[in-house]
Amino acid sequence: MQAPAVETKFYDQIVTGNVVMDNGFIFGANAEAGTVLASAGVPTSAVAAEKSITFTGATPVATKKVAVTIGGVKFEYAIAESDTVSDVAAGLKALINNATTGSALVTADNTSGKLELTAKTAGWAGNNITIVAEPAADSGVTAGDLTVETTGQDKGQEFWSIVDSDSATAALQNPKAVLLEDAKANTFAKIAYCGEFAESLLVFSDGDDITTFKDAMRARGMYVKKVID
Repeated sequence: MQAPAVETKFYDQIVTGNVVMDNGFIFGANAEAGTVLASAGVPTSAVAAEKSITFTGATPVATKKVAVTIGGVKFEYAIAESDTVSDVAAGLKALINNATTGSALVTADNTSGKLELTAKTAGWAGNNITIVAEPAADSGVTAGDLTVETTGQDKGQEFWSIVDSDSATAALQNPKAVLLEDAKANTFAKIAYCGEFAESLLVFSDGDDITTFKDAMRARGMYVKKVID
């Protein structure tokens, strides 16, 4: 299999030699090129994506509407007298879960004004479901930012995080790859499993450095040098 292309500026600076590369999912936090990575887990079955929206507002205004659009389909709840934001979230939940007219993409739950939406089909595709909250401007209700509670994963899809010798998870103490380009949290980026790496460009968790992981990296074919050709 031909290795994927990597941006020249990162490839030339970070790694050379017998390089084996892949696309890796960078989980949980932004990471910069050169970050030494550990496996954050490989699910044995697909994981469903879950997102949430928290509604706030001391006095929701009766008859005004609060809508949530999911995958292009709008669900609109009309506020009743004496409703709280928890009632609003519960009303949206009922609309979304309706057996006849509800969402084909997600199931809903609510906790004290927090609307929780879980993809009906487990796997990576659930992360791409568009969800937009739209309270009427005069509804007395405000919608918080959409929050990712659980990132959907396909069976066998490995996630990567920065290696950390202090992690309570043993797998996160074990270096297995190096990130070859800057990456935002929960996106795919180029990684290298082996090769000759420039020591000065490697990035570790606070308190860690190359001395912590050099032997473990060498054992996996990741050779660290002061200068690479």
